[in-house]
Amino acid sequence: MNKLLNNFINAICEVKNTDNQLEKSLNNFINAICEVKNMDNQLLLYGRLYQVIQDDAIILDIRSHDNKPVRFVEHGLRVKLSLSKQRSELLILEGSIFGVDDYVWRINNVVAIQESERRRFFRVSIDVMGKVEKNIQLAPEDEILYDARLVDISLTGLKFASKSVFDKEERLHLTELSLQDKMPDFSFVCTVVDSFKTDSGFYIYRCLFLNMNDRDSDFLCKAIFNLQSDIVKSRKLN
Repeated sequence: MNKLLNNFINAICEVKNTDNQLEKSLNNFINAICEVKNMDNQLLLYGRLYQVIQDDAIILDIRSHDNKPVRFVEHGLRVKLSLSKQRSELLILEGSIFGVDDYVWRINNVVAIQESERRRFFRVSIDVMGKVEKNIQLAPEDEILYDARLVDISLTGLKFASKSVFDKEERLHLTELSLQDKMPDFSFVCTVVDSFKTDSGFYIYRCLFLNMNDRDSDFLCKAIFNLQSDIVKSRKLN
């Protein structure tokens, strides 16, 4: 009996320690961009983390990104959250809708998602041509632009295809990326995380953004939101 009781107490302590560590991490993400999706990966809300509340469980308040009223969602709906800061810091969570008012979603029962699952969430497939160059200081006449085809993009990184060879951890500058017709072309500095060569001779590169400023982050957030909306509309038509 004493052994069972000790195991139970140890389990409770482990949960509390995990919650405390998660709360500390979340406090570093106050005002960070937050994507909220349902468990089928349908985008529900772009917002920002407004506050973290430690009660019996961790509770998050998410405000709308543009300070407009948020949509109504049912109480208890299970959701996925992606919190994104500059320099490619990313925190992936799950939780449940606990309350909704005009401008805030309150989410409780928040837990961290395992690292192995992070790549599957909050990413939009896209087919856009652009240019890529090595992010080093060169005179304009010495700069070399390579063709690149954007494969997918998220708030923290992207994947592109090119016949040119780049090294792991190499810094690249991607330019002339038109994600939306009525938005300016995008330009990103990123670092190569990994790559592989396809049978057709193209290399696929997975990259993380570096030092993205608030303005570019906001523009990208709007573009991804529009892309997600287009995908949802297309599915409904089909």
